[in-house]
Amino acid sequence: MALVLLAALAAWGILLAGLERRFPLRPRTQPFGARLRTNLLLALTQLAAASFVVVPAAAWLRGALDAEGWGLMPALDLGPAAAMVCGVLLLDGSFYLWHRANHRLPFLWRFHRVHHSDPDLDVTTALRFHAGEILLSIGLRVIQLLLLGVPDAVFLGYGLAFQSAVLLHHANLRLPPRLDRALSWLIVTPRLHGVHHSQARAETDSNFAVLTSLWDRLGGTLRHAADDRAVRIGLAEFPAEPCNRPARAFTVPFGNLVKESRR
Repeated sequence: MALVLLAALAAWGILLAGLERRFPLRPRTQPFGARLRTNLLLALTQLAAASFVVVPAAAWLRGALDAEGWGLMPALDLGPAAAMVCGVLLLDGSFYLWHRANHRLPFLWRFHRVHHSDPDLDVTTALRFHAGEILLSIGLRVIQLLLLGVPDAVFLGYGLAFQSAVLLHHANLRLPPRLDRALSWLIVTPRLHGVHHSQARAETDSNFAVLTSLWDRLGGTLRHAADDRAVRIGLAEFPAEPCNRPARAFTVPFGNLVKESRR
């Protein structure tokens, strides 16, 4: 099953990569090959961290908790359809809060800024996460499991939808403006998420949602770009060329390239 899901996600990513080359939202500013090499290497390390640490730890904890029926979902005792809707909303809402925390808390930001240091934004940026950030997400999984108690099927379904959405809204894909505006009322579009990767601080600290933009509307963090061409991708304090070398990207959280705190 895991291989089937990975193959489906890979096919979705390849499709988006083809579409973004045909209908680009923004022109590239850096050589694609160097970025691709770094992003793929980061992807391999985060996959290893997830496969050998995060997923087994979550599975062990889930097994321990399910035996005692912990969490909100078992207490609600919902039917299958209601449990799916409620579970997805709870998982997505908690990740929205986690994403905001990654921008607010200096220690978490040290790792998350590796993702934002990509000077261009395309479907490969969806793979650009530091393994340390993935390991730190164990804290999120513990909170989700302790407080929510979401059923396994819902957890798996949300994970697939989550990864598919991450690939979509990182794609450098230009949708027809009217379609984009209509979709952005409910889902996170590439144009909407592009604002989140802007070098402008107020824009970086906006549009945190993954599946539905409703969280940003409720949290007061929704922001649209007046002109997509004016959105400068990346972090101003990170030189594009050295930070797209694999060794530098891996060591960014531990170096002194930027200030320790954003605050």
